[in-house]
Amino acid sequence: MKKILVSLFFILPVSLFSQTSKKEKTLTNDEIKFKQCSFDPEASAVVLSDYTEYWFDTNPNGKNLFLFVRQRLRIKILTEEGLKYAKIKIAYHNMHCEELFGENTFTIKGLTHTIDSDGKIKKTKLKNKNITYRDSLKCTSFAEFEMPEVKVGSIIEYTVTRPTLELEKPSTRYLQYDIPVLFSQTVFDVPRYFEYLFSSESMADMETDTQKDYNKVIVYPSQIYYGGGRVRQINETIDLSGTSFLFEISNIPSFKAEKKLFSDNTYRKKISFHLKTLRNDNLAYGWKSLTYNLFNTLSPDYDRLTPGQRKMHPYPAGFYAYNLPTWEELNQSLLNSDKFGLALVKFWDCKSLIDSLTGGLTDDSLKVMNIYNYVRNAIKWNKHYDIYADVSDNIFKKLYAKAGGSVKYNNIGKLVQDTTATSGVINFMMMYLLRKANILVNPVLISTPGNGKIDENIPDVNQFNNTIAEVKINGKFYYLDAAIPDETFYIPYGNTEKRSGFKVEPDKFGILNYNFPFIIPLN
Repeated sequence: MKKILVSLFFILPVSLFSQTSKKEKTLTNDEIKFKQCSFDPEASAVVLSDYTEYWFDTNPNGKNLFLFVRQRLRIKILTEEGLKYAKIKIAYHNMHCEELFGENTFTIKGLTHTIDSDGKIKKTKLKNKNITYRDSLKCTSFAEFEMPEVKVGSIIEYTVTRPTLELEKPSTRYLQYDIPVLFSQTVFDVPRYFEYLFSSESMADMETDTQKDYNKVIVYPSQIYYGGGRVRQINETIDLSGTSFLFEISNIPSFKAEKKLFSDNTYRKKISFHLKTLRNDNLAYGWKSLTYNLFNTLSPDYDRLTPGQRKMHPYPAGFYAYNLPTWEELNQSLLNSDKFGLALVKFWDCKSLIDSLTGGLTDDSLKVMNIYNYVRNAIKWNKHYDIYADVSDNIFKKLYAKAGGSVKYNNIGKLVQDTTATSGVINFMMMYLLRKANILVNPVLISTPGNGKIDENIPDVNQFNNTIAEVKINGKFYYLDAAIPDETFYIPYGNTEKRSGFKVEPDKFGILNYNFPFIIPLN
């Protein structure tokens, strides 16, 4: 199979190969007798197998197309310390929050295999009543449960299936955990209307990396509209055939976060998925109804709309409903976006504030420090990262309507006092004030340590989760994040690891690399 290696990432072109799968549904003798991991003898537990599948389908009796993700983990408990892996917490997206009522949002099946001294196996199922569900923010819910009757030597396995609307950037497939993995398999079935890019620093380690065609149809209750308001209901066959991608890897060592500069997902072995193109050329009567909610997630304004507004949103038009932009196209779209700080330019008159913060100062570093400290103290971070500043809706739009013109400092000052905001809102307010103080500043998209590294070969804005400021003082560049809860005046996270970001600027845009820390001299 041809592979194109650029930097540390592989981008996989489409070709056809025979595909095999060694998915085991029943316990093997090797699994039953397994007592110690050969490449990690101190491991308290081990993942015997990890199977994850991605495919497009509908729920039983459902009317919406989803990207389903199903993961089946089989874990053997080797020591008393390993018993903690029987307690499990899983996050998922609640479809009722999207007002997609009647659609299943999450299913769990679990089983504990207990092996007695005579080698007999007792099976105990996880009961639904032992699963606790609770809600969080932004439609995220959690399921918590403890596998039943687990002891040292037990083998636990559970299967989690969840429908998602993650079309443009499906959830990352993590291959590595804090216990070793003996075998991992990933399958992604992509209908012929879609084209995805797969990227991973671990792709060179894959023992199996193949593709093959598959056939799939679904029966969908479609409606045909005739003149005079007549409607005919039919059960229509819709083709979802395409290409199935298979990745397999064995003997993955445990992830030792304490040995890394970042104790997070940055260095875990993983596979990332990125939508490249989406052709909207299916002529089935029910295709629009089937894909309406899924395709609408491609709208740049999707996250700003309520579920009711999304239902009124226009369906993507044209033969190509989506094309992954170039870096230049991405840069231009951000510069033209109200969400990317443009609303500040339109609505905010902050002259009196700038005068109070920088009046009489000639040292640019002191100007920057005053503005930085003002913004950080005026608005506290709400613990949510965001690359955008949705100020046109949640701050300036309201004030603009009241003032009937530009928003003055006094208005905004009253509103932001004792309030919280995302990292995007905070940092864009800081950048706007810096520009008004004649400081050279540009936004830089970054991926925080917990979000992982970016693939510089894939211009997908969804790789980033935060926007920070690049400022130029006395000929040197520094990087600021006013959202961090720290009194030190420097680039966030305080590490010396080289990182990559994307600078947004009319002319000199592009990927930049920087090291931590960049401390601004205050004397």
